Amino acid sequence: MAITHLTGSGQITIPVELRRKLGMDTGSAMYWSVDGQGRLIGRPIPQTLDELYGSFPARPGVRTEGDFDDLIEEAFDDGMARMIAEDRAEHGSE
Repeated sequence: MAITHLTGSGQITIPVELRRKLGMDTGSAMYWSVDGQGRLIGRPIPQTLDELYGSFPARPGVRTEGDFDDLIEEAFDDGMARMIAEDRAEHGSE
């Protein structure tokens, strides 16, 4: 457990112990919601295909950029929809 403070620009520092436990690093994204009891819930967003872009070379002669962009968008949308549904089921938030 840790206590943090909200800055004037709306930022919260996540203590290093928690970041390590969650596998978070600079640039990690978080999903935030409020449950039915007014509690703020923050969960890290798992690594996306977007973060993997360029990690693997394309096959010679195959154009994949547009296809990859479509896969990124679809995976992100599916992941966010799943996280929101799980959050609503778990916490009853709107």
